[in-house]
Amino acid sequence: MNASADPTMETRPMISIPPSPKSTSRIALAMRLVAGFVLLIIGGVLVLPGVPGPGIPVILLGLWMLSGHFAWARRAMGWLQERTAGVRRKMSEGRWKWSTACPDRNGEKGRSS
Repeated sequence: MNASADPTMETRPMISIPPSPKSTSRIALAMRLVAGFVLLIIGGVLVLPGVPGPGIPVILLGLWMLSGHFAWARRAMGWLQERTAGVRRKMSEGRWKWSTACPDRNGEKGRSS
């Protein structure tokens, strides 16, 4: 029997079907969650005394990545924003300056050579 004579046989060429957006977004979500938790763990290790590295910024980056998915990460980010609001306000008002926090930075009260 001829393929053109049988109406049930499709004669269209085979095409590849791209993955659905849902599967791609699930993979991206899983990668984002894994990266967030890995950054939290690495940041926790870097905060330990004797381990060099930027621990606190790495923890902040991990919390930022996870805050879109977990309430506890959003609460932690909110708590950190409240804690740093005073420092940010003092810096914007000009009350907190490097010369008062670190006297040697601007040459005031520096060591005599």
